[in-house]
Amino acid sequence: MLSFAAVSHGCLIFCLSFLGFHTVSGCDSLSVMPSVSHSGGVLYAKNADRSAKEAQPVAAYPRLTHHDGTNVTTPSGVVLPQVSTTYAHVGSQPYWGWGYSMGINEFGVSIGNEYFPSKHMPTSKTPLLEFTALDRLVLERAKNASQGIEVLTQLISKYGQGPCETCPSPANYNNLFMLVDPKESCVVMAFSHQWAYRCVTIGSDTPIVTISNHLVTGVTHYSDGAKEYAIKMKFWDGEGTFDFGKVYGTESTDGFRRQRRSSTLLTQMTKKGKITAKNMMEVLSDHSTGEQPDEPLVIDPHWSGTEICRHSEHGGITASSMVGDFTHDDSRLPVVFHSLTNPCSALFYPVFMHGTVPHEVTVVDMWWTFHHIIYDLAGTNLTKIKVVRKAWAPLQDEIMDSVYGKATDAQTLIKDGQEDKAAKMLTDYMQDIVDKMMNIAKNLNATLVS
Repeated sequence: MLSFAAVSHGCLIFCLSFLGFHTVSGCDSLSVMPSVSHSGGVLYAKNADRSAKEAQPVAAYPRLTHHDGTNVTTPSGVVLPQVSTTYAHVGSQPYWGWGYSMGINEFGVSIGNEYFPSKHMPTSKTPLLEFTALDRLVLERAKNASQGIEVLTQLISKYGQGPCETCPSPANYNNLFMLVDPKESCVVMAFSHQWAYRCVTIGSDTPIVTISNHLVTGVTHYSDGAKEYAIKMKFWDGEGTFDFGKVYGTESTDGFRRQRRSSTLLTQMTKKGKITAKNMMEVLSDHSTGEQPDEPLVIDPHWSGTEICRHSEHGGITASSMVGDFTHDDSRLPVVFHSLTNPCSALFYPVFMHGTVPHEVTVVDMWWTFHHIIYDLAGTNLTKIKVVRKAWAPLQDEIMDSVYGKATDAQTLIKDGQEDKAAKMLTDYMQDIVDKMMNIAKNLNATLVS
């Protein structure tokens, strides 16, 4: 079993480092290829680590058509031509933004960004695209990972990628992106107008790809101006082999440990069977510090700020999580799960694009309810944390037992031309889950006060 692993092990590595930037050191992305997934399709997952007060409810948009000659203006002020059709998608949307920290579209294209530790932040007199905008633009415009790479790299080349100027909390960094579809998993590094990427496809001997914010070595494709810009910026002397990751990026012990930990956990899981969406949720919920990558799943948090599921009393946290489960065929709809705040103490509820997502999870109130339960009521009290987990467990089991049947039934109805019936069934199903979530949250608010 191979994964993108440490350079010292002769493979690829993706790690985290924050090099003194005043930012939240987090985000972990995972993808599992069909050869080791239970569904026979790709699994995608990500934790979005951001400010402890950055609410990230889910956003959902249907497929839309647009008039010729119209433009889209991103929050940073970049104006670009709108496409004729934007695809249906869901995303984890920071409360302040138009874009996403991660998302999935109707074709199973998934994308999420992470901090890319690099030698310095480029400056620009004109607006640059922010990571959240790039995530959303790819989801709206790509039917597969190859198209997603084309959209992403063309946008970066033309408009540039840079700091998130509209973020309320610091996000002064370049970005890594994991871009996945049901057959392929790619990782992209972006630095100003330069980029590089590498992909893994079905049949590869690298069925597990995990990243945790670090340079990527051995990339197979990079922008035309990457070498010249590196020389101009004195990152590279023009001699020897040009490796984009080593030239533009830097390393991090913390990031390496988390990447190694997530890869090791998934590899261990393959020895017990095919990997499931629940397994991906477990990895996102892990609290190991990464110093001992082979240890079993660590359930209880350490509040160290170095765990995959990040807790902090004052700094950054895992603000939301997402898991996508896709099949190799059209036997069922893609199944998407989203969680509000830390996945270890929250609930992964289902989100379907072929239905109306309940309003309650698309606004910040529910996120703050979960935040209040986890940080104000449970806090660092492990006994109360266990009460929270126990309260969510039955509903989580109910969801995992029922969601795939709903996805299959809905797909059957759609094939029979009964799209409205499928949409109503999924709308009612999602609303029922959210109603139960709200009741459990209400009970937790009452029982954890003392």
